[in-house]
Amino acid sequence: MNRPYVDVSIAGGPNSQVILDTGSRGLVVPPQDVNFASLGAPTGTGTVTYGDGGNTVTENYTTYSATVNFGNGIISQPTKVAVVTSVTQTQNGQTTNFPASDGLPVLGIGGSNLVGPLTTSPVQALPGTLDQGVLLNEPAGTAQFGANPLTALTSSSGAPVTTLKVSVNGGTPVTVSDAFVDSGGLWGDVPASLGTGSAGGYVPQGTTLTVYTASNVAIYHETVGAAPTAPAVVSGANGLFNTGNFPFETIPIYLSYNPLNTGTLFYDA
Repeated sequence: MNRPYVDVSIAGGPNSQVILDTGSRGLVVPPQDVNFASLGAPTGTGTVTYGDGGNTVTENYTTYSATVNFGNGIISQPTKVAVVTSVTQTQNGQTTNFPASDGLPVLGIGGSNLVGPLTTSPVQALPGTLDQGVLLNEPAGTAQFGANPLTALTSSSGAPVTTLKVSVNGGTPVTVSDAFVDSGGLWGDVPASLGTGSAGGYVPQGTTLTVYTASNVAIYHETVGAAPTAPAVVSGANGLFNTGNFPFETIPIYLSYNPLNTGTLFYDA
C-alpha cells in the first residue's frame, strides 16, 4: 500500500505491524494489537483523523500509558498509546462506520510542528540518544533511531511540515509553504493552483514533478503514474502539497526532532 511498516509490541503484548508515518504523531492501534491485561488503567479519550479532502478516516480512541518495544532491545519509556474504539470513513461525502478492529495501525513519528490531539511520538520516549530522530531508509528496507548515520545532501526546516518548491513539467519552481513530507501519505497531493488538473481528480499520467528545498536544492524527481496510484489534485492554496511516500522510496530521509519546536528533515546520500 505504498507505505513503510515496522513491528512493535505494546506493554508486552502481541507483535503489531504499524504504518511508520512522518505525517502524524502518536501511536494509534486497533484493539487486537494490544493485551488489555497488561495495559493498565485508561488515561483519557480522543479522536484523530487521517487523510484530507474527500477521503478521511476518523478514529475514536482510549489512551493508556505503556512501553513500546521496537525489537533489538529498543524499548521506550512509558508513553501514550491510543487504542481505537470506533472508526468512520468518509469518501466523496459518503460516510461509513466500521468496527474498531478495522482501525488503521499508525506510528506517527512527526515532530512538534504538527497540530493534532496526540502530542508526542513514542520515538521521543526512547532511552539515551535514540530519541534524537529516526532515519527512514526505504531503499535499504530499514529504520534506525538516534543520530543521522548517513551524510545529508541537503535539509529543510520543519519535520514534517516544511517549505518546498515544486516544478511541474520543467516549469518555474513554485513555493509551497506548509508542505508535508509524509511517508504515510500514499501517493501524495498536489494543489490545483500548480496547474496539474482539477480538484477531485488526479495529476495526469506522465506529468513530471521536481521538488526542491526552499533554497533551490533538488530533492527528488517524480514521473507520475496512472490513477488511482497518482497524486490527488486538491483545492486550496499551495500549502496543501503532500509528497506522499515517493521520496522515501527514492532516498533515505532522516527526521530530527531538533530544534525542539520545529525539527529538521535531512535528505541523505
